[in-house]
Amino acid sequence: MTLGTHQNSWSAWLWSGRNRLSPKLQNVFDSKTGASSAHELIEAATFLLNELKRGGKYSAFMDETIGALHPADPLMMSAIQKIWRAGDLLSTTNYDMLLEETVSSDYVTYGRPGEILSVIRGECPNRIIHLHGVYDMAGGTDNIIADGEQYRDILENAGAQFIQNLLSTYPIIIVGCGGTVNDPNLAGFMQFMLDKLGVTVPYFYLFREGDSVPPLPSNVIPICYGQQFSDLPAFLDELAIYRLRSRTERGLILIDPYVPSRRVSSAFGRMHFANRFSKFTGRQDERKRLDRFLHSNDHILWWGILGEGGIGKSRLLLEWMRDLPPHWYGFFARKSPMQFASFVPFTDTVIVLDYILGEEEQSARTVEALLAQFDASPYQLRLLFVERRQSNDAEDWLSKLYKQFSPTDRIQFEAYRYLDDASSADTAELMRINALTESEEVSYIQEYLRVYVPLFLSASD
Repeated sequence: MTLGTHQNSWSAWLWSGRNRLSPKLQNVFDSKTGASSAHELIEAATFLLNELKRGGKYSAFMDETIGALHPADPLMMSAIQKIWRAGDLLSTTNYDMLLEETVSSDYVTYGRPGEILSVIRGECPNRIIHLHGVYDMAGGTDNIIADGEQYRDILENAGAQFIQNLLSTYPIIIVGCGGTVNDPNLAGFMQFMLDKLGVTVPYFYLFREGDSVPPLPSNVIPICYGQQFSDLPAFLDELAIYRLRSRTERGLILIDPYVPSRRVSSAFGRMHFANRFSKFTGRQDERKRLDRFLHSNDHILWWGILGEGGIGKSRLLLEWMRDLPPHWYGFFARKSPMQFASFVPFTDTVIVLDYILGEEEQSARTVEALLAQFDASPYQLRLLFVERRQSNDAEDWLSKLYKQFSPTDRIQFEAYRYLDDASSADTAELMRINALTESEEVSYIQEYLRVYVPLFLSASD
């Protein structure tokens, strides 16, 4: 509801369908809701959907409710994208496709338990798991679990039981609709896991301060996320950053584009590219070339970025990685072959090795470890080497890097080299970062002064 900025809870969805019934049928619907218990609401849903289908109003009802929902809250979208970037599993009892639109992903439903197992094991790219089906108007899929007969079927369905057993082993984020555990589908699902399967994996129920916490299964722990509904995106954003750090906590990351940098007060500290002191300007052509590199069909690729010191190579890559699609995770890495040897890929990944000259041996061992890990995974790898220049002699950093590989590894490494298809003088070569254009320089100076002058005036006071 926060993501889509709507009030279309499961109960509200049923009542909006009620308004499409004749007055006589509305009375029957009302008699079935009673005190709006989970059982009563499921029976009311059974009656409602059957009557809408009988009257030829079902498709319009679904298209104008579930099918009309789209992500709208930018803060919530950003938080969910970070969670997805960390490779965590997102499942939902909802029928809409807000999560798919947010993270630009496909879905898999309870009807294909084998595919869900592949997702959970990391044997295929991550997808949104729909525990109670999905309504995909464009894709022609409608296998929602909403009425009593369907709900009873799924509790007996072998595929559904398979999924429920998986959830007792693997931690998964469950996104429910209004009322969360009071929602009849999710409440029944969680209780089934506890009663029938003896699930002891801890789950966490997020609630707003001051709200009453509903009865929860013993394995569900309540967590307060803040005082206002608007606190939820910030809470999830902080959680997502923690998850990103925990996924690569082996000392692999030198600079993480998705984690806010510490505030600095020194002039030297402000100028470090990771602090993003002023707004990034220019480099549109370079970003387009990097996008082509990213979206190539190859499983593993490497490329080099060249440019004089201070010209903006690292800042360009930092800003570009911040805008990667949600299923890509990028970072500046330490040259740590031992740590990368145990690194388990969890999503498509961009890794930047900054400055190779003088560290060719460590860089080569790091590359070997990365190639071994990603070659055996379903996830793509993009390696970027950053250096100041390239020469044609044996003392060049790239020539020295090649020499560190065995003949077999050298052939493999060369096979992964990216050949840029840009129509420029350095086609098939490394990308060279040149000076900003005059208009870009003016824009850069203006942005720098816009941020710096208030600091200067404040210090003067």
